[in-house]
Amino acid sequence: MELQRFAELARERALSWEHREEFRLDYAETLKRWRDRYNEAVAGGALHDFAESFHDLWRYYLMYCEGGFRGGAIDVAQVTMVKAP
Repeated sequence: MELQRFAELARERALSWEHREEFRLDYAETLKRWRDRYNEAVAGGALHDFAESFHDLWRYYLMYCEGGFRGGAIDVAQVTMVKAP
């Protein structure tokens, strides 16, 4: 959902937007670390029951999402809103 539309919906419901904390780059780093650990597990034979095509797809997913967060196309955030009395 677009940020502007989200803010509009909040206003319509008498919510005031107090704070927004973005975790975009933190989540990108998390995805990178997941991928590194996944690769270590595969190299160590822990996931030998899965086909290489599965590993390729999973790596692609992790890299694609990481790139989306790093590039700003996607984000994750915590928003604090207060209901008007």
